[in-house]
Amino acid sequence: LLLDQGFTIGKTVKISHEEIEEDLVVKTAPDAGKTVKEGTTVDLYVSTGKKRIEVDDYTGRQLEDLRDELEEKGYKDVEVTEVYDDDAVAGEIIRQEPGADASVIPSETVLEFVVSKGVEEITLKNLVEYNERLLNEYSAETGLNIEIVKEAYSDEIAEGLVISQYPDASTKVKKGS
Repeated sequence: LLLDQGFTIGKTVKISHEEIEEDLVVKTAPDAGKTVKEGTTVDLYVSTGKKRIEVDDYTGRQLEDLRDELEEKGYKDVEVTEVYDDDAVAGEIIRQEPGADASVIPSETVLEFVVSKGVEEITLKNLVEYNERLLNEYSAETGLNIEIVKEAYSDEIAEGLVISQYPDASTKVKKGS
C-alpha cells in the first residue's frame, strides 16, 4: 500500500506489543497521518506479538522464595500440587510445567509446580497386644520397619503378643523408618 502511494520502505523493526498481533504494523516513522513528500522513506515497526520470555528452572528452589519474582514476571497463575517426597525438603519444587527454557507469554501462562511436603510422618498406633501377623500388616500399611527386639514374660499379656513398644504410641515418625 505504501509503495503504491509512492513511498519507499526503509528499515523494518520488530517490536513486541501487548495488543497488536504478530506481523501487523504497530507504527511508522514518519508517523501515520503526517504530511510528507512522495518518495519519502518510511520505516515500519512490526509487532512480534506479546512479549515472550524463557521459563526459568525453578526445580530445587523454595516456592515461598519465588512468589514475588513470579508475580513480577506476570504469570497468569501458579498452580501447586503438594506431594510427600523422601528426597526433598518441604516447600521445595520437585517438578514444573512448562519446563525450563520453554518460550511463553507470561500473561497467558499458568505455571504448574509439584512441591514437596517433605518426608511423610506417621503417628504410631498403640501396638501393645498385637501379634506378629498384625505387626506385619501394620508395617505393610505404613511403610514402617518393625523390629521385635526381645521376648519377655508378662502376667497380663498372652504369649506372642507385644508387651511394650518404642517409640511410644502417638509418637510421630518418618515413613520408612
